[in-house]
Amino acid sequence: MAAHDLTDRPADDARNEPQHETRQALLDAAEELFAEHGIDGTSLRAITRHAGANVAAIHYYFGSKEGLVQEVFARRLAPLAAARLTRLEACGEPSETTLECILRAFVEPFVELGWSIDRGTSAPHLSGRLMAQVITDRGDFLRGALAAELRETFDRFGRALTLAVPHLDREELIARFNFAIGTLVHAVGGIRLFDEENRALERSDALVDRLVAFLVAGFRAPAC
Repeated sequence: MAAHDLTDRPADDARNEPQHETRQALLDAAEELFAEHGIDGTSLRAITRHAGANVAAIHYYFGSKEGLVQEVFARRLAPLAAARLTRLEACGEPSETTLECILRAFVEPFVELGWSIDRGTSAPHLSGRLMAQVITDRGDFLRGALAAELRETFDRFGRALTLAVPHLDREELIARFNFAIGTLVHAVGGIRLFDEENRALERSDALVDRLVAFLVAGFRAPAC
């Protein structure tokens, strides 16, 4: 057997399982801490302590903190983008797609992502607070690093909305799309006033219906 055959093992080789588990533990720890403390407020040492690993492991698996940040967001955004585009395509021909169907295709996968993550963590609405980091981050790195993950989704939904609400010019459409994203992140992030009066929003289907109704009204409103 050639020497290289001893090292070229498949990715799912049993001996690689501890490495895979360490990598996943680092991603999970970083995601939880970024959501709770923000990216700048989370140190590599805090992440490794939470994951039961050492700082060298981050450099080994991700190269740097920036590489870790990119992986944390990409692993959530890639399947989210795919789910959104699949549901948008299910709405039918762009010229015949309703505004409600477009917005439901955008909203529903994000709400479902938030609920699925929350079931396995003590931090409520982890995904909403994590995604808020993308929106509120003032640096160029995070937005630039994730542009490829987001660009196709925003372009496709932007084209669909242009047809659905022709009374809005591009500037107004972009503004309302930004308001829609902020509303979605706020709602799934679990930020509630008068929480005792909003128990229905603890069901994902109720939250989706109310968000879609709210956003449809916002997009249909007359141009400013």
